[in-house]
Amino acid sequence: MRIIGGKFRGRRLEFLSDDFTRPTMDRVRECIFNVLGTHIRGAVVLDLFGGSGAFSAEALSRGASSVIVNDIRPETVDIIKKNLAGLGNAKVLNLDYKEVLKKLNNFDIAFIDPPYWFDVPSILDLVNAKTIVVETDKNSPLLINAPHRVKEIGRALVYFITRT
Repeated sequence: MRIIGGKFRGRRLEFLSDDFTRPTMDRVRECIFNVLGTHIRGAVVLDLFGGSGAFSAEALSRGASSVIVNDIRPETVDIIKKNLAGLGNAKVLNLDYKEVLKKLNNFDIAFIDPPYWFDVPSILDLVNAKTIVVETDKNSPLLINAPHRVKEIGRALVYFITRT
């Protein structure tokens, strides 16, 4: 896996290959960042279920001013820290996602890519961000009561939710 765009394009990213980590494919990340376009520049970004930190690395590479990336698993947090080293203003947390959203909750863009079995609508109710990007399995579509667009990429559905 690698960073696919921006000033750190081509930089390799590590990830755990296990049943709990599902790295987002390059083509899904490419689609997401193509849709976000210039909105990523200068943005404060939350990557709530960090995994490898690929969303955060991509955001920093493309000009985000800062990222906060969280993952509950200590072994994943170690990998995220390695992947984000030297990329820019990144804070890495090792908390339950609810704790993160209680403490820090005012973002330009939030990436929500939990394990597919999570109750995503209950997470969305807690997130305060102008744009929320959610990746789910195409067999688990979401009902969203906010302006949004949906892209189907392989087995993934990617939702772009806009809040005013």
